[in-house]
Amino acid sequence: MQLVLATGEFAICFAVFGSVSAMMPILKKNLALDPVQVTGEFTLGFALLALFAVVCFIVVFKSGSNPDPKTQLVSHGASA
Repeated sequence: MQLVLATGEFAICFAVFGSVSAMMPILKKNLALDPVQVTGEFTLGFALLALFAVVCFIVVFKSGSNPDPKTQLVSHGASA
């Protein structure tokens, strides 16, 4: 279940930041932004993404989940 949630979160973040970056040439033209302003917008997005990653990291490791690696690697009833 965690893999599905993590994959979904990654896909949503990738889609949001991909959409913003795809719209940047249009925004640059319509808002008359210079190159410094445009790269500054990307910098803010990457900083927010890094902050989100740190928050996710803290939440995952503070959640108290302590899986046993031996049971996580066993598949289809085979012994480790």
